[in-house]
Amino acid sequence: TYCSYADLIMPHFLFFVGFAFRLTFGRRDYKDGPTKAYARVVRRILGLMLVAFSVYHVGRRAETWDELTQMTFWEIFEEPMKNEWLQTLGHIAVTSLWILPWLRTSIRTRILFMIASGLAHLIACHYGYFRWVNTSPNGVDGGPLGFLTWTIPAILGTIACDWVVDAREASPQRHAPLKKMFIWSMIIMLIGWMITWPARVYDISPGAMTALKENEYRHRDRINAAIGEMNKPLNEKLKPFNELVSKLAGKVTELDFKAKQEIVTRLMTENGLDPKSSYPSQSMNAAAVEEWETKYVIGHEEELGAMHQRLDYYQHAIAPEKIYPSGSEEQLKIQIARLHERILTEEIAHKKKIRAAVMTSAELNPETDEPTEEIQKQIDEQFAKEQDDIAADLRTELQGLRAEYMEKLSPYSADLEEARSRLEQIGENEANEKSEQQMLVENLEARQEIDWNSLPAYGWRDLKLAEHPVAFNLSEWTALPLSQKVGRNPFAKPPYEDSKVVDYQPRDAFYWNAWMMSQRAGTVAYPTFAGGASLLMYLLFYIACDMWRWQVPLFRTWGTNALAAYVLFGLVCGGVKQFVPKDPVWWYGWGSWALGMFLMWVVIRNFEKNKIFIRM
Repeated sequence: TYCSYADLIMPHFLFFVGFAFRLTFGRRDYKDGPTKAYARVVRRILGLMLVAFSVYHVGRRAETWDELTQMTFWEIFEEPMKNEWLQTLGHIAVTSLWILPWLRTSIRTRILFMIASGLAHLIACHYGYFRWVNTSPNGVDGGPLGFLTWTIPAILGTIACDWVVDAREASPQRHAPLKKMFIWSMIIMLIGWMITWPARVYDISPGAMTALKENEYRHRDRINAAIGEMNKPLNEKLKPFNELVSKLAGKVTELDFKAKQEIVTRLMTENGLDPKSSYPSQSMNAAAVEEWETKYVIGHEEELGAMHQRLDYYQHAIAPEKIYPSGSEEQLKIQIARLHERILTEEIAHKKKIRAAVMTSAELNPETDEPTEEIQKQIDEQFAKEQDDIAADLRTELQGLRAEYMEKLSPYSADLEEARSRLEQIGENEANEKSEQQMLVENLEARQEIDWNSLPAYGWRDLKLAEHPVAFNLSEWTALPLSQKVGRNPFAKPPYEDSKVVDYQPRDAFYWNAWMMSQRAGTVAYPTFAGGASLLMYLLFYIACDMWRWQVPLFRTWGTNALAAYVLFGLVCGGVKQFVPKDPVWWYGWGSWALGMFLMWVVIRNFEKNKIFIRM
């Protein structure tokens, strides 16, 4: 929501990528011709994408083949594309590919392309991209469409390259246009800051914040409390079978240990080893585990195997099935959720009226006094009598949708149907097994009801996000006083609402929107402002290194092998980080940082000495 120094680092990357890209591609085009130059660049970009794929690992997308085959393409790849693969290296690769066709065009054309890319990102944000990239799993560095705004610092880098090269071609002793670069860096930063001005429309006034807390946050608190009350007796119904499964799991673990010991002892005896005086080899332990798994876990032999089979069935049955709803099914779920929420809202309001009436008749103030146990009982009894008449039409509509939800969207329906079928097949003489199966059925029925009761909290919009993050009311902005009309200090952290008022979710005093500076969403203002800052930073380095001839060997070592340093950073410095607590004293924190940097330098310097350079 603002631009800290750390937020400038990635735009610096893209700026210098654009600079180097323009410089090296121009040379390659001049030497080998455009066809070979483009082919080489595309190969290197694809290579960088492969490196990004290898460096940014993702978690297992599915535990079983059946689960994987039920997932859609988007369900499999949404999270990796949103916040894993398209981190720094991924964005450099995709942005480079995006600007490649425009790399040899005029500065004016590249500026128009840069503006068009930024506008395309704003249009995408208007049609849902801003909300999507800020919804769990949250995006990183702009998400899949981040390349549209990372184009801004990259194109600015290509323009800076032109200024430097043109000056050198005019005369080897001529320096880049320093004044021009400084003025344009200031102008671009100013433009980036001015883009944030419409964001002030999304500020929340104290009165609006009070209404937001009452109408949204506290309303959700009341709905969640009502859900909790409905599910309290159902959670009690879960306990008997949960305890049974827990005891069975403990017993299986105990018998597994004994079975493995017996197998190891037998294998050692067969190989002429005394189990009391010697230790089994690693291969012998592995053989014992394989035999135990084959015999009991897979083959379900003997009593232990039967226990494994029961435990696996019980644990699988009570685990909720992952449901991947289609578009129409998601709409059905949302419809049921909002309908159920309306019913609960009316119930809460009706119960409040009953409470006020009963307490008033008892000469108590419903606003300040707490009801006695007897009065609370009277309130609950009266509410229970009248509950079915509250929102009767809505209840009828809701019940009409229940069967369809249970069939298509309940995560317990399939297992409950199977459990009931198994219960019918168990004979009366198998009393213990029948009793356990009956407990499973009751447990699944309770879980299914808990899932149904919890639906009113499903699909709530994220209250930190603006409903319309791009389109804003211009008259509202023009009506603001000047102090509230201009953008905030881009380097200052914006104000937060008092966390004591909304204890569980402290929030910003404004709605997140596409006009503010946001690295997560890659909003236009952020890379524009940071692109101007990158141009200024390059200007300072140009003066220090090109004009004054300052050189720092450490920077030279890392700069000539930047990709290797980036990839190895997590491995080398990650080893040091494990020994650093979250709150180290100053000397320990800085000392650990220095040690990590020294180890990184040793590795990269060794690469440099051996002329090993990793480039894409």
